[in-house]
Amino acid sequence: MLAVAGTVVSTVVGAAGAFLVVGRLTPRPTVKLVRWAFERGNRATAAGLRPLVPSGITADLGVRYRADALLDVYRPDDRTGALPVVIWAHGGGWVSGGRSDLAPYLQILAARGFVTVAVDYGLPPTSSYPTPVHQLADALAYVSRHAERWGVDRDRMVLAGDSAGAQLASQVAALVTNPQLAAAMDRPAPVDPAQLRGVVLACGTYRLHVGDGAPRAIAWVAERVAWAYWGAADHRRDPRVEQMDTGLQATADFPRTLLTVGNIDPLRHESERLAARLVELGVETETLFYPPTHEPPLNHEYQFDLSNDDGRASLDRIAAFVDDCTAGVVPADSQGSASRPTEG
Repeated sequence: MLAVAGTVVSTVVGAAGAFLVVGRLTPRPTVKLVRWAFERGNRATAAGLRPLVPSGITADLGVRYRADALLDVYRPDDRTGALPVVIWAHGGGWVSGGRSDLAPYLQILAARGFVTVAVDYGLPPTSSYPTPVHQLADALAYVSRHAERWGVDRDRMVLAGDSAGAQLASQVAALVTNPQLAAAMDRPAPVDPAQLRGVVLACGTYRLHVGDGAPRAIAWVAERVAWAYWGAADHRRDPRVEQMDTGLQATADFPRTLLTVGNIDPLRHESERLAARLVELGVETETLFYPPTHEPPLNHEYQFDLSNDDGRASLDRIAAFVDDCTAGVVPADSQGSASRPTEG
């Protein structure tokens, strides 16, 4: 998100006066530029991944899991029996993106032996908090209820997300495992905690006010994105903002978690902060972080670049994590599995 905010700042510097005046009245101009920046990056990412998509993946596209949202499902043809499922929330700063952005990557991941699901959720101005959280929770419940349709083992579910989608995935994981958060959000947990075997969080932010402490211009953009997602300019006064802070909402019952982030990602501190908190709580936590001197430098959403060793290593690590944390319940007629994690 902060990397995109920097792009937006560079784009509008020539018309800064007019942009700042309008930005005090509405977040919409800022959101449009944020979407433009994300969409440009998403197109480049998809173009790089499409040649790597394997054959033998069956897609069930445009499944309406609730009246206002759709999901896509991918399953490998060479596997039989009920498979673990990875349900992934896309990134986009809470204001952009869509399930199709994930299509190439989730087909590549599905080939490792999983059913994968890309989830759409509402975006401003037609949706605001907490609608996307409820939508992702409903998607989790929908996949559980309709597990037989796609050959899913409903007792081996993993939630995943990247960037803002990582925040949504982590909040829903907290909703499943923290009854106090479920009560505060006035909704039951979408699945039993035992069904949610793990969480994969890539390059995420885990609170709303991610711009706090950033350079002034970038913080200004991040504040308007928060305004758009919250649907109100005075969001900082709303106590519900704490619902989005996974570090506050996670408990010792939070699912086993894998966090990864690039070494020059502006959101790196968010992953480090959450990892430390989960370890403090006693949650089984794995990290794939890189030292500051790592070459090549790895920026936001590095995991989607499979043209380099680090992107491929992150895919291997994610597949190994999902395989390992869902290995406790294996259907008798299942066939094969993905690779096991290596030490380190």
